[in-house]
Amino acid sequence: MLRKSEYTLVRSKRKTVSVSVTREGEVVVRAPLRMPAGAIEDFLSRHSVWIERSRAQALSAAAQRGTLSQEEKDRLSERARAELPGMTLKMAEEMGVSPTGVRITSAQTRWGSCSAKNTICFSYRVMLLPQPLIEYVIVHELAHIREKNHGAGFYRVLGAFMPDHRERERAIRELTPQLPL
Repeated sequence: MLRKSEYTLVRSKRKTVSVSVTREGEVVVRAPLRMPAGAIEDFLSRHSVWIERSRAQALSAAAQRGTLSQEEKDRLSERARAELPGMTLKMAEEMGVSPTGVRITSAQTRWGSCSAKNTICFSYRVMLLPQPLIEYVIVHELAHIREKNHGAGFYRVLGAFMPDHRERERAIRELTPQLPL
């Protein structure tokens, strides 16, 4: 059983309780504002086997993954600034969409995002991916200019421009835990 000091509790206006384990092995519990502490503890107790297995996997992957030096981060960031805007604008033209801008960030938990105003942001970490997966991230974010959510319409747009998107998405999921932070 997890002690309160072994997890982060986030209360919000939600109806259900959930638990997740970060890439670093930290346990995060999300619970409704008024859920009693005892109910949260019962939930954690019922899911303790999954939590411990997930923590062990995350910690093992983190130990193998390593971290990037500041010099490596700077080099990846420079390369991203040099390459991603041009690639993005070329693909946007092919897709018939117009991003309002392309930014490079230091995000660690997402490859990219598309704002409500159609600004596309990419983590410099995208440059750790093989070229076909970089292209997938770009097309994924550009598809959000047409469809802001991940509903059926979004996947129709994505599939129209990248028929093998499922394979590329699977490859990213498999590769991500091995990449350095």
